[in-house]
Amino acid sequence: MCGIAGVIYKKPTFVGKTLVSMLSGIQHRGPDSTGVALYGAEDECLKIWLYYSGGVEISTVTGIIKECLNKLGISIRSIGWNGDFLTVKMDEPESLDTVCSELEAISGLHIISVGHSLEIFKDEGFAEDIDKKFALSEFMGTHGIGHTRLATESDVDVRRAHPFWANSFADVAIVHNGQLTNYYTLKRKMEHKGYRFRTDNDSELIAVYIADRLSRGDNLQDALHLSLENFDGTFSYLVSTPNEIGFAKDKLGAKPMAVLEGEDFVAIASEEVAIRKVFSDKQTGNRYWEPGPKEVMTWLR
Repeated sequence: MCGIAGVIYKKPTFVGKTLVSMLSGIQHRGPDSTGVALYGAEDECLKIWLYYSGGVEISTVTGIIKECLNKLGISIRSIGWNGDFLTVKMDEPESLDTVCSELEAISGLHIISVGHSLEIFKDEGFAEDIDKKFALSEFMGTHGIGHTRLATESDVDVRRAHPFWANSFADVAIVHNGQLTNYYTLKRKMEHKGYRFRTDNDSELIAVYIADRLSRGDNLQDALHLSLENFDGTFSYLVSTPNEIGFAKDKLGAKPMAVLEGEDFVAIASEEVAIRKVFSDKQTGNRYWEPGPKEVMTWLR
């Protein structure tokens, strides 16, 4: 049992604060780790968030990162860090996959997110904990998704916490509640296409699958519908791109979900209580409902 939440606004606002409040309302569904994927103003530079779990001083690690990127001929705009987390801003590379592979070849270094507008923040602990660590309540943006995790089949650590970014693709993220029972079969198929996976979490597979379909020309809604034809299990998930969020529920509809849609926002969560932490359906024009089996829906910002 995990908790998922998402929100999209027509205009930029303190979207991080909204998601922290929503996730605090469903923290009981996942006390092990918490994370958010937030979309702010698009930057011409590419921003990579990294987590370092090695034993070397962070200042030394930044030097190793600079040397790695310089060898690839990539111009670095800035490198900063917050505890064990680092941010690298750089010019757009010719091959994102090459850059990611070279960075993760550095011992103890793990990629958390890649994007021009996407930033993923996640760690062990509660929503209030990561809010204090990353100042999420001050983040201005239009949309985002979040997750509270109850670890059932893999370790409790930052790498396996949600959200997941889509390896090899910038600015695509997902959060997931449930299980894909045909995970290994689908993973092998994706690996045969040349995709690499960084964890043994089935949620990472969903992210790569959706990004792959988008790269082939599908719109988000079509990609979500197609996923229901290919994924087996009981699940619900949210996906986000630079301009859109959407959800999909499996054919049994076993995992709960609630939606409140207003004139200038849409809020989605595993439980109504998360939405009520921030929004009310009493305002004229707001519509609340609970999606059913095989339901798919998307919204543009």
